Amino acid sequence: MSSIVLIGFMGTGKTAVGRRLAERLDREFIDLDAIIERQEGIPIEKIFRRHGETYFRSLEKKAVAELSESRDMVVAAGGGAVLDRENVRNLQKLGKLVHLTARPGVIVERISGQHHRPLMEADDRRRRIEEMMAVRWPFYTVADLDVDTSDLSIREVVERIVNRLEESSYG
Repeated sequence: MSSIVLIGFMGTGKTAVGRRLAERLDREFIDLDAIIERQEGIPIEKIFRRHGETYFRSLEKKAVAELSESRDMVVAAGGGAVLDRENVRNLQKLGKLVHLTARPGVIVERISGQHHRPLMEADDRRRRIEEMMAVRWPFYTVADLDVDTSDLSIREVVERIVNRLEESSYG
């Protein structure tokens, strides 16, 4: 059975929804960032601080490639994973890409108080989010379906994904 890959900007619910979706479908849940942290032995924010974004993206690319032949799982990809064409091809080999979205104001609320997001080190987080979302939006169009999580509970997002995948005869 093909996997389901959650893509989208930070704070849209990829990890929380991914865990619940995996439970609902009785599948393994894989968080790409968690894999990278385990392999490196340090949190993502320290990888960024010590080695920079380019190094992190190389680790992410390796993790995506290693997963590309796997099946029957739910994967939460990092927000920037789709910026690399090879990553996109490998994620598409895994299965259906589900793009989770949220309004910038909702994302600001969701990540407020979080200090482990190195790309959000800015005085005006909302403006930074809007700028990054504008750049990344075209990359997210590779998704097979989109779900706006702004006004939905985790359970509602999961049910929407399951229903939309069933409608498209996903298996």
